[in-house]
Amino acid sequence: MELLAAFACGITIVISRTTNAQLGKSIRISASTFYNYLTGSVVALLFLLLSKETLPALSLPKTWSGTLMYLGGIVGVLSVSLSNYVTPRISAFQLTIILFISQIFTGLLIDWLRYNTLSIGKLIGGILIIFGLVYNTYIDSKQMNESNLNI
Repeated sequence: MELLAAFACGITIVISRTTNAQLGKSIRISASTFYNYLTGSVVALLFLLLSKETLPALSLPKTWSGTLMYLGGIVGVLSVSLSNYVTPRISAFQLTIILFISQIFTGLLIDWLRYNTLSIGKLIGGILIIFGLVYNTYIDSKQMNESNLNI
């Protein structure tokens, strides 16, 4: 079940990113980001109502780490806006790999700052993926230049 959920999340992320980018080209990127968050909020509220869970208490956090959780919304808005800007400019493969690399290194940074640990395996894996992306981009641009010369 978890594997199916992860697969479904991956598919919806690509569809959402592509749809938001197209919407961002039709209207402003800020309006596209707004509609993305509005749709997400409505769907999340529906799931909350269907799950019969109680609403969490709406009080301000009393700790610094509790305050940091509110930065997630700001980071999300910046992420969606940046994705809407970048998506039409690079391939879906490259964008997916860049997001994957970003997640790996952000996780490494959080582990290092919060738990004072560093996974050498994840670091080496992230670096290898970066080299693969750079090599793939190089090969793609080389093939594109060769095909432009043949025209």
